[in-house]
Amino acid sequence: MRRCQAPGCSVDLSGKSSTAKFCSDRCRKRVQRNPAAKAARKRSGTLAKTVRAELTRVRAQNTVPGQLAIDLAKQIDRGEIAGAAMAGAARQLDALVDKAAAAGRSADVDPIDELRARRERKLVAG
Repeated sequence: MRRCQAPGCSVDLSGKSSTAKFCSDRCRKRVQRNPAAKAARKRSGTLAKTVRAELTRVRAQNTVPGQLAIDLAKQIDRGEIAGAAMAGAARQLDALVDKAAAAGRSADVDPIDELRARRERKLVAG
């Protein structure tokens, strides 16, 4: 079963020509006029995969900011965010990845080890 290739549209194309890519002129024009949607069709999830890999590397994929970053990357990949909103979404994604990485790092630190390190710094300084 073939489906419309426009982001956010999943209409069945079985009744259309074998070369049809879109269900209607509306979907075709939406992709034609929106370069981000066209690129999202070609990328097919590369941003979300990259964000997930980065968050996995720093062990932050299961944090709330990590999950929000993955969801935002998926929206960008699907072409749901484009045009003027793309710059704001990119900044938000960057902030979420940073926040998730910080949360992942803080989860790795044992509070007892942190107290020991602080005591040792005071002894060395004092």
